[in-house]
Amino acid sequence: MHQVKEFKKGDIIYQEGTPIHYIYVIQSGRVSLSVKKSDKVIELYQAINPQTLGEEALFGQTKYLNTAEAKSSVQVLVVPAKILAAQLQKSNQVIQILLNSLVEKSKKFSAEIKDMKADVDTTPCPQEITASIFGSIFHTVHYKGKEENEKTKIDWVSLKKYSQRIFNLSPVKCENAVFCIVRAGLAEIEMIKDPLSPDGEEIIGYIHFDKPQILEDFAEFYQNYFFKGVPQDFLKADEKITKTVEFLLKTTEDARTDRNGTCMASFMDTMEKMKKYLGPSFDVNKLMMVEQKGLMMSRQSSESGGTISFIRSEYENYLQYAKILTQIETWNAEGTIDPFQVEEEVAVDDFTKCPSCAASTQPEQKFCGECGFNLIEARKSA
Repeated sequence: MHQVKEFKKGDIIYQEGTPIHYIYVIQSGRVSLSVKKSDKVIELYQAINPQTLGEEALFGQTKYLNTAEAKSSVQVLVVPAKILAAQLQKSNQVIQILLNSLVEKSKKFSAEIKDMKADVDTTPCPQEITASIFGSIFHTVHYKGKEENEKTKIDWVSLKKYSQRIFNLSPVKCENAVFCIVRAGLAEIEMIKDPLSPDGEEIIGYIHFDKPQILEDFAEFYQNYFFKGVPQDFLKADEKITKTVEFLLKTTEDARTDRNGTCMASFMDTMEKMKKYLGPSFDVNKLMMVEQKGLMMSRQSSESGGTISFIRSEYENYLQYAKILTQIETWNAEGTIDPFQVEEEVAVDDFTKCPSCAASTQPEQKFCGECGFNLIEARKSA
């Protein structure tokens, strides 16, 4: 009568508009239900155990009303729709009326959600709520997490439940935002044995956050600039500016920093060191480009070449923000974040690609033609 079937992440369980032959009962995993409207795919919701898919066939519906896609490894119980419908016809009439009412109500809600979502931004992480998402995660970790080995540890299930109950953050957005944080190198995942299936695959048990405060700082940074009406690209990571900030911090490690956190360094020395890393074409205009991301820098002239000064902590924080912004872009582009995906590393031993921007290079090149990266120094360090 029925069988158990497994689907891998990304598998289509059934397509919208195709005949309903089976009803699926989710036993484990997560399934995305979506519809198409004007060539636009709209996700209605994500179903988990013990929800059913295609149950509308029990009351005369002949075609699936949506598309079901596995968003993780999914195990379902597959039941022929005709057999289940025949059994339902033999059941108590009150039960039939009750089930029919529930199915009709579900169809009505799905139709309303479809119309509502068609008029709003369906981006997985819309700019309007990005600050709210990461701020909610910070406050949840701050309140529910526990200090352990200089990190803050929180139970994975508790994190999602609390952020949903208190901050109305959907588990899907919470999950992907946390995975962005993990991929940015600001948190780690601890896997555990599944209590319900000790012999099965391990599941996510805990998240260890390095410095949760950076999440609140990021939320404030994002909110501050978004509601100022800055250009859309302002809140996207720029690889060249990020590299400039990274090497500026590196070249000024030994510079004097006052009690207010302001770093003061020799302008001439700093420029020479920056050219060593970023190529001879690097000039003051490229250095000052960091101000495009709200990073202020002051330059004072003198006979000895002058000085530059900046608040070091702001630049250090921006590097962390840039990592999160990069992952958010990936999330919006791919629809989800895989925390276990291995980042592709650029090989530096043969130098067929630039270690900085991954542009193609030749062995005889001294500097990358795309970003100006010093390939000579990279070969030495390799």
